[in-house]
Amino acid sequence: MPTSFDEELQERIEQEQQEGDEEDQHQEALQALEQEQRQQQIEQIRVAQQQKSKQQSVADTAKTVQKWTKRYEKSVAVGELLVATFPIWGTLLLVLLIVGGFIGGCNSSTTFRISTLGACEPFMLSSTSKSVGSIPASSTPPIGAGTYTDAAARQILANAGITVNALQPQTSLEGIKVATVLEMITFKQACTGCTVVVTGGTETNAGHEGGPCSHLSGNKFDIRANPEVNNFIQNTSNFSQIANRSDGALQYRKSPSSVIYARELDHWDIGGVGC
Repeated sequence: MPTSFDEELQERIEQEQQEGDEEDQHQEALQALEQEQRQQQIEQIRVAQQQKSKQQSVADTAKTVQKWTKRYEKSVAVGELLVATFPIWGTLLLVLLIVGGFIGGCNSSTTFRISTLGACEPFMLSSTSKSVGSIPASSTPPIGAGTYTDAAARQILANAGITVNALQPQTSLEGIKVATVLEMITFKQACTGCTVVVTGGTETNAGHEGGPCSHLSGNKFDIRANPEVNNFIQNTSNFSQIANRSDGALQYRKSPSSVIYARELDHWDIGGVGC
């Protein structure tokens, strides 16, 4: 039988084992608590980093929006400025385009004035002029002071929307005065929508009378009579009727010093240009 000593020893052993088990459990509990605390700290750090990243993203987005908003506002301001100043810069641009187009077709060695008639015209023609209208000097040399060749005059009139009824010799513009061509173009521009056809110029086979202010001198021309042309000339807001010609032809003029438009059978005889 076990003695009391053995029993006491056994009890102590069991007590120590129990205490050891409790100590192990305590250590495990501490380790678990520490592990849990570390996990919580890691989670807190992760959450803090996420919040910081979100805040940074929001801040970056706000900066981007602010930057583009400023750019948009500047673009709107520039657009409003362009719209407000369009009458100024639009007109200047149009003028530059027109001037550039005219100058591009001119001979730079000759002094030119920019005309609204659709061609580059010499400011003053002389026997030394190098160019006539928009035609190169090599192909259309001037006949004399202030005159055009037939080819040059036809080209300039065509550019202005005016046709000539026939080729030489039936209808000739050889040696026609610059002022006479300008009168044709001015009339065409004023008579909006009118069909203007030249039927007489400087030809010598049509029975034209000579003289210093005649067809043969290049100071007169004929245009075909048609309803549009007739109505325009006979409209008192455009022309005034004056005394009939000696042969009874009706005569009209824009002012006392302007050219006379006389109605003949099938055409208008326009004379005295530059006289």
